[in-house]
Amino acid sequence: MENKRFLTAQDVMEMLGVSLSYSYKLIRRLNAELEADGLREENRSLKDKLERAYEFMKQFVIGGINLLEKFMEWIGERVKDVGRGR
Repeated sequence: MENKRFLTAQDVMEMLGVSLSYSYKLIRRLNAELEADGLREENRSLKDKLERAYEFMKQFVIGGINLLEKFMEWIGERVKDVGRGR
């Protein structure tokens, strides 16, 4: 078999000696695992970025309130606006 980047269900069937329908089932399962791993990694990356942003924002003070608190206050106002249908 030539060197391929992706395998078809037919390729999996021939390589493993299983039915075509089982090949599709295996491919779906493997794709789901890959997607879950990718999402976990993406979530971890976003969490790290948010933590760094929070730490950065805590350093700055505007009107006696650090930037993080000011940001959280602003977010709270936006949430209230959405609740009011604005």
